[in-house]
Amino acid sequence: MELLAIPRLLSLPEVARTLNVSASTIHDLVRHGELAFVHAGRGTERRRLG
Repeated sequence: MELLAIPRLLSLPEVARTLNVSASTIHDLVRHGELAFVHAGRGTERRRLG
């Protein structure tokens, strides 16, 4: 039986660590549309990252 990977969302620190860059670089990548992000959390709407 083949096991399928379950996709999951990563937090900002996890992404920065995985890509070996700083959190501010992740913010820049998101701001310039080079990295997608999803709002998740408290149920309040936030229009931007950070």
